[in-house]
Parts: sequence; C-alpha cells; structure tokens
Amino acid sequence: PDGSWPSLGDSAQNPNAVSSIKNIMYDNTELQYIQSNGKSGTCPSSDKVFEDGGYAIFRSSWSDSANEGTWMLFNAATHSSTHKHGDDLEVILYHKGDLFVEAGKRNYNYSDEMTAWSYSGYGHNVLLIDGESYPVKIGANGFQSIYPDALKTGITDYEIGESISSVTGFECRFKDVEQTRELTYNRTDNTVTIDDTLEASKSYDGTLLWHIAEGVDVVETSSGWDFFRDDELIASMTILSDTEFHLETIRGKEGSYPYMTWIFNGEDSPSYGSLLKINFDGNSGKTEITALIQLY
Repeated sequence: PDGSWPSLGDSAQNPNAVSSIKNIMYDNTELQYIQSNGKSGTCPSSDKVFEDGGYAIFRSSWSDSANEGTWMLFNAATHSSTHKHGDDLEVILYHKGDLFVEAGKRNYNYSDEMTAWSYSGYGHNVLLIDGESYPVKIGANGFQSIYPDALKTGITDYEIGESISSVTGFECRFKDVEQTRELTYNRTDNTVTIDDTLEASKSYDGTLLWHIAEGVDVVETSSGWDFFRDDELIASMTILSDTEFHLETIRGKEGSYPYMTWIFNGEDSPSYGSLLKINFDGNSGKTEITALIQLY
C-alpha cells in the first residue's frame, strides 16, 4: 500500500517499487494501473497466489491508501540457497503501516554475527525447534548451503474468494518436525488467521517468532498482544491452542542474542522493533496453534 518493495531475501524495502514499474510495463494494463495510481489500465485482483513460485499476496483493496490499507505476504519458497534467508512459511503483514516485519537484508559479510543473524530464522516470523533456527548454513567456502529437504517447501492449497481468501504451505526444514501453516484473510470480519500444525516424531521445545515494526507499541494481554500506533489501537492478536504455551515480549534493545529486535532493511546499523515469542512444549504427534488477528 505504501508503494515499496517487500523485504524478501536480500531485497531491501525501498520506496521505488511503483516508480520503477514503468520501466518494465511492456503492454501490461494491470501494471499500468498500479504505476498510474488507478488513472489508467485495468485494476488487478486484490489477491494473488503464485503456486509454483511459492508466494501469496492478499490485500484489502487497490483503492485503499497507505494509511488505511491492509496487505499481507505468505512465503513458502525455497528454490536454491542464492539470496535465501531462513524465512519459509513466513507471514509479513501491513495494516495502516508496517506491522509484522522481518530483519531484512544487511550485507554479504556472512562471517559477521549480525549479518548471519539477519538471514537466519531468528530474524524472521518462523518456527524454532529446541531454540534452533532453520538450517540455513555457512559452508567452509563462505557460501550458503541448505539441506535437500528444504526444496520440498511450497504451497499445497489455496482458495481465493470475494470476502475470504486462504493459502496453505508446508516445510520440513527440521529433521523431526514438519510444519504446515495456513493463512486466512477475512475482509468481512477484518481478521487474519494463522493456523500452524506441527507433526513431530519426538518431543521438542517449540517457539513461534513474530517481529513487530518500529513505531508500533506492543501491550501483552492474557492470551496475546494489542498493537498501538500513535496511541491508536490498530490490531489485537490472540493465541489459541490446546497445548500449553507461554508468551514472551521483547521490546527495543531489551533482547539478548539471538532473540533480538533488529531491523536492517539494507543498512549495516539496525533500527529496533519488538519480538514476540510463543513458547510451547511440543509432543510427538500433532500440535496445533492458532494466531487470530483482529484488525481495527
């Protein structure tokens, strides 16, 4: 909604997305609509799933301004280790401004602790197992390497509707735990639901991470969090599960490595947001955790 590129992999969230489209428009009338801010061309669909690519994008409306629009991106895409971050099944959420974000790109000095963190799972909205992030590793030659099972990540199902759209993805980056995540956007109720289903062959300590944008105030509740921007309540997040869980909130510079709130966005020095942790005891078999987000 604010005309910027999403922060995916080694892409920085810069503001020139719309202006640069004119250089690649060809005769695409939907791109013309976007570049002209609706003055010409054909209005695109509000929701789009790129099944083979592994991305889904849902938005409230192309007519919504940056100050009122809702937009979300679901990422289930591992095709190689090139520019790849530990972000499988990540959800990025924009509502009246950035809300759920990620660490973003820093630089290519992979031996630097902060850079290694920025592309690891610790810097993304993903699952940790026994305190460990995705196996996005650095080999002896300095290049990233991934496990072959990472390439199984992908979108398994989706449905696009006028009022409700959903997408489901799968990843098996951890040896003993497989994760399925379903993202559902309900325009009528103005809700976003994120359902995580974990199938495990052993017991484990699980953690779901959510990175919150700079400038968003986070207030912990009995079952989740409220989010404020400029003293306005913009969203509430409620965690639901039959599994016992514990919520943890890290704000600004409170964190201790590797649980940091850093946001780099192409810069070497970070800004600071907040980090939400949902800690739970995962048993062998199935574990289900739902995050219900009410948007205001």
